[in-house]
Amino acid sequence: MSNLKIGLPRAMLYHRYSMLWTVFFQQLGAEVVTSRPTDKEILDQGTALCVDEACLSEKIYLGHVKSLIGTCDYILVPRISNFGHKHMMCVRFEAMPDIVKNVFRDVPQKFLTYNLDVLQKQDEKSAFYGMGNQLGFDKKTIKKAYATAKAVEQRAWKKQLAEQETLYKSAGTKILVAGHSYVIEDPFLGKPVMDVLRKLDVTPIRADITEREAASKRSTILSP
Repeated sequence: MSNLKIGLPRAMLYHRYSMLWTVFFQQLGAEVVTSRPTDKEILDQGTALCVDEACLSEKIYLGHVKSLIGTCDYILVPRISNFGHKHMMCVRFEAMPDIVKNVFRDVPQKFLTYNLDVLQKQDEKSAFYGMGNQLGFDKKTIKKAYATAKAVEQRAWKKQLAEQETLYKSAGTKILVAGHSYVIEDPFLGKPVMDVLRKLDVTPIRADITEREAASKRSTILSP
């Protein structure tokens, strides 16, 4: 499968999984094509493809998908349902592959997906193995690619946590910014807010960068 090109929309869960996805596909020998950062054109195009009630992040996502049409062999649109009991994702992450395939049903573009649903005994590893098999790679190659990508992702996450801990201990005014990574890291949505805070000599602390297991346990104290 040499010369294989995989497109990654730079929106939604890209901001959480871009490292994992990119390294995995590169280890398989594929070229990764990422859509450009969000701008007014991408937002307008996505808005035109959505019903009014769709959230802004979903409109932006469809704009990114459209910008990749025709530039790659496959566009990755995963289905991520849950990570187990009490760890459910928003319904749009379950429906996104169906939404995308329906919106672009008349476009000659292939879409690639994987299904992560721990409650149905479909974890991340099995999901990636299935995706690699769908692309025609053997089990040994897929196993090595996933292990390498997972190790890179975990190192990057530990680095982010360490940097966040340094910010907690810094002097001056600190403000917790509660939001999803696909909002905070989007250059058209959240980054301007972060830039304004920094210009005011405020240190923004991101609520989405934390030890997730510990945060989940603490959350039960606030609400069962």
